[in-house]
Amino acid sequence: MGLGTNLPNHPLHVHDENSNDASIQLTNSWSGSGLNDGLRIRMYNEDDVNISNRENGDLAIVTNSGATGALGVPIIWIKPTGAIGIGTSAPTAQLEMAGQVKITGGSPGVGKVLTSNADGLATWSTPVSSTQWLTNGNNIYNGNAGRVGIGISNPAVNLQVNDATEGSSEGNILITNQLSGTSISDGLRLRMNFFVASIQNSENGDMFFQTNQGATGDYGSPAIWIKPSGAIGNGTSTPGAKLEVAGVGSAQPAININNGFLKVSGENKTAFTITGTAGNSSGYILTLNYANQSATDILMVTHNYNPGGVGGTYHNNAVGVFWTDSAWAIYSEDTITPMLGKAFNVLVVKQ
Repeated sequence: MGLGTNLPNHPLHVHDENSNDASIQLTNSWSGSGLNDGLRIRMYNEDDVNISNRENGDLAIVTNSGATGALGVPIIWIKPTGAIGIGTSAPTAQLEMAGQVKITGGSPGVGKVLTSNADGLATWSTPVSSTQWLTNGNNIYNGNAGRVGIGISNPAVNLQVNDATEGSSEGNILITNQLSGTSISDGLRLRMNFFVASIQNSENGDMFFQTNQGATGDYGSPAIWIKPSGAIGNGTSTPGAKLEVAGVGSAQPAININNGFLKVSGENKTAFTITGTAGNSSGYILTLNYANQSATDILMVTHNYNPGGVGGTYHNNAVGVFWTDSAWAIYSEDTITPMLGKAFNVLVVKQ
């Protein structure tokens, strides 16, 4: 049948001899019957065609889904907003597909990814990182033979972390676990702040340094403990003082100071100079008054040859020490020469 032509080329051929706009229009009792109603299949100008739904509804392409004679369901939905759904009637983006996408153009290959150019045209490319980071089961590792830099492109060692942020003065490595929490105030923190370096335990626990104690492959045990209170134990996990050193045998002393000096100072210092006064001396005996005296203390006493600003004069006699049941005392061994005004240097070693 030909409409507008006496030489139809198909069972139904519509031709408009007098216009550049030929159309087929479908309307119903709901759509109205005007030019702007219903469904319109249109050929206009020289080579433009379109299929338009003039109503406020979807435009759908329906197939019987392989069941001959079935009414079928829409496969492609075009919403009034322009969003297109393939396999879904409610696309939530400009294009949504319920199913997989297969792109055979652009040189596909195993392991390749789609890479866009500046105009948004995508092609299949080999990921750059595939030659750097590799996987082994659940593990990931760097596959190159060089070094790894975080925040720096030319690391100086195997792993270098650098904070190059403008105005930043800190570089950090943070180690946390499921018990510590994950904030900046949790876990173990290695920190470089301005010119100060620190290793910080942000949890309420010990920090210790561990060694295998000479047994290769041994798990080892802590050698130095730093308690939350600031007390340090060397060879002991329970230091009873600000610093406690536990020797590991008679062949190895607890402390060995070679070519140096031991200085004992502070409010309760055990190295001091004392001068005999009317309050602390009686005849040839000078009684000491220092904190936490004990009969087990070890005392070393030398004459002060130059009392200087502490006052007193040189005691030109041998002296000894003894425990008075409540305090230590220095005495003149001639049991005659008085201690009044005499000065001595004293070192107390606590046991």
